[in-house]
Amino acid sequence: MKSRLGVGAKLAGSFGLVLLMLIGLGITAVIQLSSVNDVAEDMQTNWLPSTRQVSAIAQHVSRYRIREYRVLITEADKMPAALTRLQESKEAVDRAIKAYAPMVSSEEEGRPYKEVVALWAAYLTRADQLKSAATSGDLGVAKRLVTVDGLATFDQLNKALEELTEVNTRGAQDAAALG
Repeated sequence: MKSRLGVGAKLAGSFGLVLLMLIGLGITAVIQLSSVNDVAEDMQTNWLPSTRQVSAIAQHVSRYRIREYRVLITEADKMPAALTRLQESKEAVDRAIKAYAPMVSSEEEGRPYKEVVALWAAYLTRADQLKSAATSGDLGVAKRLVTVDGLATFDQLNKALEELTEVNTRGAQDAAALG
């Protein structure tokens, strides 16, 4: 069978077919890049800020705990300054926890966040007792409040913060798997 098309027409047709395939490939690449961009944006605007904020909460909680121990070793004349620094740390934790609230994007993330809020409130229930014991010089009570009474709640709070970090890590990994 002989084709009626000449060599030029066959070349033009082949070239046109290759050109259409390249255009299709380009469109597919743009669509895929858009999907990758969406995932990167989700990670940048949701998961990364959440992870950073959980880290900030944990850092402030640890600083608060350290300052509680400093209260135990502070001399009476320097106690007001130590208690002021302790209060500043409490306020930093409160701000960090509050800043995280609008970042909660799922029930899976909301559950450990609510647990962090509740455990922080429970941890603070002895804050006034500690202040009173420290200012009155009752170091035995102050020491018990820091080293015994608050320890279990502090450990639970850290565990809840770790769980919140894991939720955010899984969310970022799931988002990355979509891209």
